[in-house]
Amino acid sequence: MKKYLLFLLLLGVGEKISAQQTETITLDLSVDYYGSEFYYEVMLDADTSTSADGLVTILYVPEGTYPDLVQGQLFTSSFELESGNCYQINVYDGYGDGLAFTTGSFVFSCPDSVLFGAEGNYGDIVEHYFCIPTGVPEEVTVCIADCDGDGWVSVTDLTCFIASYGAIEQDPDSTYWPDFDSDGIIGVSDLVYFISLYGQSCP
Repeated sequence: MKKYLLFLLLLGVGEKISAQQTETITLDLSVDYYGSEFYYEVMLDADTSTSADGLVTILYVPEGTYPDLVQGQLFTSSFELESGNCYQINVYDGYGDGLAFTTGSFVFSCPDSVLFGAEGNYGDIVEHYFCIPTGVPEEVTVCIADCDGDGWVSVTDLTCFIASYGAIEQDPDSTYWPDFDSDGIIGVSDLVYFISLYGQSCP
């Protein structure tokens, strides 16, 4: 894990990122013989207090969008979803055999990870419910990343960050809590933001 974090840090030195407001979702679809049978919808959960309740369709890609007789051909598309919300993606097949005829496949992914996918016969529907955490707030300051209080975000601060990576609660004996995106865990998005601050001074 430490080597991985150091590698990402070297890649990100000097780069800055703005507060994340949306997440890009990418679909990679390898169609089967009857690509026209594949269709899907994206739904917003208007009531995130109850999982998959109060769903409202915000994107619908109808049956017939993809062609037949081009089995194995890859189609890639993407769309944006707002951070801080929960969604459900429903993938359908008009005939009810998924991508079984010569075995196609699909994968929905975001920049950080794969959301879900399937290949072959998934029946007439497969669904996935997920949430996108709120992006890094613009008001987050460099000082939060300055673990040792020396006025700079440096290797010592990286050591602090690595030690806290994956934590889900703050050490009661420490004031250091680099949860930049306020999602309750020190994770990948916090790492990306830390990288953007590396080498900067704390005013």
